Amino acid sequence: MMSKQFKFNSNHKKFLFSDDDTLNIFNLLRLFRETNEESELNIEILGLDNNNQSNILSKLPYFLELYKNIISDKADTATVQHSVDDSLLLENISQEFNAEIDDGIIVFDIHSCNNLSNDQDPHLVKNVRGAVLLSLVQDLITIEKIRGSFSLFDEHSPISLHAASIFLFNKDNAKMVWDVLIEWEKTISDNIEINRKIHQATLETKKINELIENASQNSLSNSFFEHLYKNSLVTNFKIKDKFYNSDNNINLWFVDDQYADGWLQLIKTILSNQLINIEPFSSVEDVEKQIDFVLSFNQDLIPDLALVDLRLNSNDVCSELYNAEDLSGFKVVEMLLNQWSGLSIMIASASNKLWNMEKAIQKGAVAYWRKSDEVTQESPQSAILTAFDIYIQFTNKFSTILQKMKYRSVFKITEEIRSEISFLGSEYAPLELVVENYFNDLVQKTSWMCWRREDNIKINDGLYLGISSIYNEIENFLWDRSTNKLVLDPTKSIRKVSDNSDKLIINDTLFYLDTKYSLSGKTLKDYYEGNKNIRNKLPTIHGSESACDVKHAQLIDIESSLLIILCLITELKNIKVQTKTLQHP
Repeated sequence: MMSKQFKFNSNHKKFLFSDDDTLNIFNLLRLFRETNEESELNIEILGLDNNNQSNILSKLPYFLELYKNIISDKADTATVQHSVDDSLLLENISQEFNAEIDDGIIVFDIHSCNNLSNDQDPHLVKNVRGAVLLSLVQDLITIEKIRGSFSLFDEHSPISLHAASIFLFNKDNAKMVWDVLIEWEKTISDNIEINRKIHQATLETKKINELIENASQNSLSNSFFEHLYKNSLVTNFKIKDKFYNSDNNINLWFVDDQYADGWLQLIKTILSNQLINIEPFSSVEDVEKQIDFVLSFNQDLIPDLALVDLRLNSNDVCSELYNAEDLSGFKVVEMLLNQWSGLSIMIASASNKLWNMEKAIQKGAVAYWRKSDEVTQESPQSAILTAFDIYIQFTNKFSTILQKMKYRSVFKITEEIRSEISFLGSEYAPLELVVENYFNDLVQKTSWMCWRREDNIKINDGLYLGISSIYNEIENFLWDRSTNKLVLDPTKSIRKVSDNSDKLIINDTLFYLDTKYSLSGKTLKDYYEGNKNIRNKLPTIHGSESACDVKHAQLIDIESSLLIILCLITELKNIKVQTKTLQHP
């Protein structure tokens, strides 16, 4: 009896190829499900374009090995009709896979297609299973709701698994997903729980996109603040313009040794918002080189977020013992935070070791996502529901690191203040100590806000109140006790007030700076006095939360206060430099 011929044309393209024309070998395998009794496979790909035909021919031996291991080992040969005229490709296929080449026909010996898809270590297999099932979740979210039965094994199936197609070259991974689909097919019409999860995941996807839009915004969206920062501080005051992203894009550094094998494609699918720029790295060394490049040539590429896999090379301790040497992912976390202390980092791992989460906290990451779980012993529906849980956990954890990312400008300004103080000398040690204490408080408050899911309103109020201690200390350096004059404006005496009231030293100093640099609009003094009014009405200061005139601090209030402090420290530094110049011309 003549074997059935499989003809492929443009109707199969969406099922077989992703948008970037990556061939999904597993989907090709799905189309051959009913051929387990065939002794020969006859395949015609003339109906596809030349590029798609070449792609299939170059990958067909991998398909044949999967076919032999998953569907049937009864077939001996596979004959393919094609119209590819790439002589180099055809010669490589002939030599590498011992295939017979004739005009428009290639004959493969199926039994010679061995060990192309090698076994993987248990950790990697577990990692991959999570990726494949997350891809399935993506397809189900696209469907929006399962209405009755649908096919899982023909070109009309809405389950494409394209987001994880690269992972499915491996026969163990392919067999796991094949079994899930086979069993799921038996109960495809009973999907109440899956539909509930689809609805929940859809809401989470919408929520995460709204959070990305919100987190991408910064204080420059306020026209008064933008004028103060760009026209006054940067242009006139010469403060460095490096605290805000001008385009509102979010740079995400994705560090995973398997990113090229499917994880990058998957993460890009989950985070499809155009505001997210994903830069992938596969090793500690790659990250180190990129840090050097960014610092030397292009600071626009500084990361706003980082997603770091725990195991980045084969040297990582497989057993992950509690007292084992740190995994390479933790080294990346340390490296990134040493350079950018405010960077919001999420650890990704297939590990279920609680001490790795403990280490994540210790190292400074603010979220820990388990990107896989053991699903091989579960029913197909349970495996799919577990995949939805993994997906929803990702969106929850990602929303957490977005929450900390909002403070990136606060960290940048505070870091600049720390740097400028270091040039002032030992006599400014008390001020330096207060700023260091504030920085440590900033790190602790924003980290615990994420781990404990605390209300950012209280965090903002606490950080804003902490700035008062910096103001109190810097005030001591803004007036000369021997002359009772302002340090920055020696022609101006401090106000004659009682010891128990505000001396208005900072107010008058800022007025002097506003005049000196011709600052217009809402000036430093205006911001200072407005922020002071907010401070006096914080619940901690004012009292009852229910009082109608209680106010809470916003990020713009924290940032403007820190910028004022930076301006004052910069002026003190300028005076010190001028004094040294006069003493040693």
